[in-house]
Amino acid sequence: PLPGEIVVDKWTFGAFASTDLETQLRRRGVRRILLAGILTNVCIMATAVQAVDRFFRVCLVEDACGAFDARWHQHAVELINGPQTLKENHHGSVGLYFGEVAKLSDVETALAKCGGGAAV
Repeated sequence: PLPGEIVVDKWTFGAFASTDLETQLRRRGVRRILLAGILTNVCIMATAVQAVDRFFRVCLVEDACGAFDARWHQHAVELINGPQTLKENHHGSVGLYFGEVAKLSDVETALAKCGGGAAV
């Protein structure tokens, strides 16, 4: 890690449940997080759900994640970015999702425009 980067030692699937990650992010004014790593369908998915529960905006860097099976990875991507409600629900809302999905090249371009990784 680079100097000043947050490092947490987690022992649960999600990065928030067993660490002080939320406190560290809030202290820095972070509102949006980029998710990358392994396993998309386990640790990344759990972290995405935990982040949304804590009102962080989530962006999954799709091609910077992986799973033991490509189908598991793709299913997790769809769950993170897909509507979590049916059109037939009681109030007709659509579009509730855990996060957005981006390619690494697009993330790199966006970060370069804002100075590399400032808290946003």
